[in-house]
Amino acid sequence: MLEKGIYVRHPIINTFKEADTVKKQNFLRGFLGERRPLLAQEVFQLFFGIRTNQVGGALLTGFQQVARSKQVRAYMARGVEIARKHVNIFSSVLQREKIPIPMHSREFVTDSTIPPFSDRLMMEHVVILGSIGVVDYATAVASSIRHDLSASYARLSSRPRTMVKMG
Repeated sequence: MLEKGIYVRHPIINTFKEADTVKKQNFLRGFLGERRPLLAQEVFQLFFGIRTNQVGGALLTGFQQVARSKQVRAYMARGVEIARKHVNIFSSVLQREKIPIPMHSREFVTDSTIPPFSDRLMMEHVVILGSIGVVDYATAVASSIRHDLSASYARLSSRPRTMVKMG
C-alpha cells in the first residue's frame, strides 16, 4: 500500500525528553478566546474520526450503487453526505492546528452494480456501523479536554437518524 500511495499514515507526534507541566488553570480554556494546542489523544481521535468516516462513506457509496430499492439508495446517499460533513469538520480542526490530514483513497469503490448482499443486510450493516460510530464519538468526548471538540462530538453523535422501512 505504501508503494501504491494508498496507505494513510497517522500523524507523527514528536516526543520531548523533558515533561512540560501545566502551571495555570487556563490549560482548560477554550470556551472563549484562544485555544490551547491539541493533545496527542485529541489528534488521534480526530484522525480516527476522519478515517472511519472516509471508509464508512466509501462503503455507503458502494451500497448506494448496488441497492435495489430507491429508498435504500436515498438512505445511503444521505449517509455519504453525513460522512463527508464529519470528515470536513474534523479535517478543519487539524488544518487550523497545521496538522496534516489523512488523504482519502478513492480506490475503495468499484464500478460494480451487482449487489453482493440484500438491501436488508446492507441496511443492518449500516445501522450497526452507525451505532459503533456513536460509541466512538462518546469515547472521543470522554478523552478530550478541549470544550470545542467535546461539543462537536456530542453534536455530531446526537443527530436523529431516519430509518427506511424494510418490508
